[in-house]
Amino acid sequence: IEAVKQSGAAAVADQMFPRMLSPHTVQHKPQVAQELRAIMESQSAETIEHCLRALRDRDDHTSYLPSILVPVLIIVGQDDASTPPVVAEGMAKLIRQPTLVVIPQAGHISPMEQPDEVTTSLRRFLEAVNTGGLGGR
Repeated sequence: IEAVKQSGAAAVADQMFPRMLSPHTVQHKPQVAQELRAIMESQSAETIEHCLRALRDRDDHTSYLPSILVPVLIIVGQDDASTPPVVAEGMAKLIRQPTLVVIPQAGHISPMEQPDEVTTSLRRFLEAVNTGGLGGR
Protein backbone atom coordinates (compact mmCIF):
# COMPACT_ATOMS: atom_id res chain seq x y z
CA ILE A 1 0.00 0.00 0.00
CA GLU A 2 2.84 2.35 0.86
CA ALA A 3 4.61 1.48 -2.40
CA VAL A 4 1.59 2.42 -4.50
CA LYS A 5 1.06 5.63 -2.51
CA GLN A 6 4.66 6.68 -3.01
CA SER A 7 5.54 5.30 -6.42
CA GLY A 8 2.34 4.37 -8.24
CA ALA A 9 1.18 1.29 -10.09
CA ALA A 10 4.56 0.37 -11.55
CA ALA A 11 6.04 -0.14 -8.08
CA VAL A 12 3.30 -2.62 -7.17
CA ALA A 13 3.58 -4.31 -10.54
CA ASP A 14 7.31 -4.73 -9.89
CA GLN A 15 6.52 -6.57 -6.65
CA MET A 16 3.52 -8.63 -7.79
CA PHE A 17 4.28 -9.43 -11.42
CA PRO A 18 6.86 -12.17 -10.74
CA ARG A 19 4.21 -14.13 -8.78
CA MET A 20 1.47 -13.87 -11.41
CA LEU A 21 2.69 -15.88 -14.38
CA SER A 22 4.25 -19.25 -14.97
CA PRO A 23 7.88 -19.15 -16.04
CA HIS A 24 6.68 -20.96 -19.17
CA THR A 25 4.38 -18.06 -20.03
CA VAL A 26 7.08 -15.46 -19.47
CA GLN A 27 9.50 -17.37 -21.68
CA HIS A 28 7.21 -18.66 -24.43
CA LYS A 29 4.34 -16.14 -24.48
CA PRO A 30 5.96 -12.74 -23.96
CA GLN A 31 2.89 -11.01 -25.40
CA VAL A 32 0.80 -12.33 -22.48
CA ALA A 33 3.37 -11.07 -20.01
CA GLN A 34 3.42 -7.67 -21.73
CA GLU A 35 -0.39 -7.47 -21.74
CA LEU A 36 -0.63 -8.36 -18.05
CA ARG A 37 2.06 -5.85 -17.14
CA ALA A 38 0.23 -3.16 -19.10
CA ILE A 39 -3.03 -3.99 -17.32
CA MET A 40 -1.33 -3.82 -13.94
CA GLU A 41 0.38 -0.51 -14.66
CA SER A 42 -2.78 1.07 -16.09
CA GLN A 43 -4.62 0.89 -12.77
CA SER A 44 -4.90 4.01 -10.67
CA ALA A 45 -3.04 4.17 -7.37
CA GLU A 46 -6.39 4.52 -5.61
CA THR A 47 -7.79 1.38 -7.25
CA ILE A 48 -4.70 -0.63 -6.33
CA GLU A 49 -4.77 0.65 -2.77
CA HIS A 50 -8.43 -0.35 -2.38
CA CYS A 51 -7.73 -3.78 -3.86
CA LEU A 52 -4.75 -4.39 -1.59
CA ARG A 53 -6.74 -3.34 1.46
CA ALA A 54 -9.60 -5.65 0.46
CA LEU A 55 -7.19 -8.56 0.03
CA ARG A 56 -5.49 -7.82 3.33
CA ASP A 57 -8.69 -7.35 5.31
CA ARG A 58 -10.88 -10.07 3.83
CA ASP A 59 -12.41 -12.67 6.12
CA ASP A 60 -11.41 -16.31 5.90
CA HIS A 61 -14.47 -18.26 4.74
CA THR A 62 -12.79 -21.67 4.60
CA SER A 63 -15.10 -22.97 7.31
CA TYR A 64 -18.06 -22.51 4.93
CA LEU A 65 -16.67 -24.81 2.24
CA PRO A 66 -18.23 -28.03 3.66
CA SER A 67 -21.65 -26.39 3.55
CA ILE A 68 -21.60 -25.91 -0.23
CA LEU A 69 -24.19 -28.32 -1.62
CA VAL A 70 -23.59 -27.85 -5.34
CA PRO A 71 -20.74 -29.04 -7.58
CA VAL A 72 -17.74 -26.71 -7.49
CA LEU A 73 -15.02 -26.28 -10.06
CA ILE A 74 -11.63 -25.20 -8.76
CA ILE A 75 -9.09 -24.20 -11.39
CA VAL A 76 -5.49 -23.52 -10.41
CA GLY A 77 -2.33 -23.01 -12.39
CA GLN A 78 0.37 -25.61 -11.86
CA ASP A 79 2.89 -22.82 -11.24
CA ASP A 80 0.61 -20.50 -9.25
CA ALA A 81 2.85 -18.85 -6.65
CA SER A 82 0.05 -16.80 -5.09
CA THR A 83 -2.46 -19.60 -4.55
CA PRO A 84 -0.50 -22.81 -5.13
CA PRO A 85 -2.14 -26.11 -6.13
CA VAL A 86 -1.70 -27.40 -2.57
CA VAL A 87 -4.08 -24.65 -1.40
CA ALA A 88 -6.60 -25.60 -4.08
CA GLU A 89 -6.27 -29.26 -3.07
CA GLY A 90 -6.99 -28.30 0.54
CA MET A 91 -10.13 -26.45 -0.56
CA ALA A 92 -11.25 -29.42 -2.66
CA LYS A 93 -10.95 -31.73 0.33
CA LEU A 94 -13.44 -29.57 2.23
CA ILE A 95 -16.04 -29.34 -0.55
CA ARG A 96 -18.65 -32.08 -1.01
CA GLN A 97 -18.62 -32.20 -4.82
CA PRO A 98 -15.32 -30.76 -5.99
CA THR A 99 -13.75 -30.89 -9.40
CA LEU A 100 -10.13 -29.78 -9.22
CA VAL A 101 -8.30 -28.93 -12.42
CA VAL A 102 -4.62 -28.05 -12.41
CA ILE A 103 -3.69 -26.17 -15.57
CA PRO A 104 -0.18 -27.06 -16.78
CA GLN A 105 2.25 -24.27 -17.65
CA ALA A 106 0.08 -21.65 -15.95
CA GLY A 107 0.43 -19.44 -12.92
CA HIS A 108 -2.14 -17.26 -11.14
CA ILE A 109 -3.55 -15.85 -14.37
CA SER A 110 -4.35 -19.17 -16.06
CA PRO A 111 -7.19 -17.79 -18.26
CA MET A 112 -4.67 -15.49 -19.97
CA GLU A 113 -1.86 -18.04 -19.97
CA GLN A 114 -3.72 -21.14 -21.14
CA PRO A 115 -7.14 -19.93 -22.36
CA ASP A 116 -7.96 -23.09 -24.35
CA GLU A 117 -7.27 -25.37 -21.38
CA VAL A 118 -9.30 -23.20 -19.01
CA THR A 119 -12.19 -23.01 -21.48
CA THR A 120 -12.13 -26.78 -22.01
CA SER A 121 -12.18 -27.32 -18.24
CA LEU A 122 -15.14 -24.98 -17.83
CA ARG A 123 -17.06 -26.63 -20.66
CA ARG A 124 -16.43 -30.15 -19.35
CA PHE A 125 -17.55 -29.15 -15.87
CA LEU A 126 -20.71 -27.42 -17.12
CA GLU A 127 -21.58 -30.34 -19.41
CA ALA A 128 -21.12 -32.77 -16.53
CA VAL A 129 -23.31 -30.65 -14.27
CA ASN A 130 -25.99 -30.32 -16.96
CA THR A 131 -26.08 -34.06 -17.66
CA GLY A 132 -25.96 -35.10 -14.01
CA GLY A 133 -22.51 -36.59 -14.52
CA LEU A 134 -21.06 -35.12 -11.34
CA GLY A 135 -21.65 -37.13 -8.23
CA GLY A 136 -19.95 -36.88 -4.89
CA ARG A 137 -16.24 -37.39 -4.46
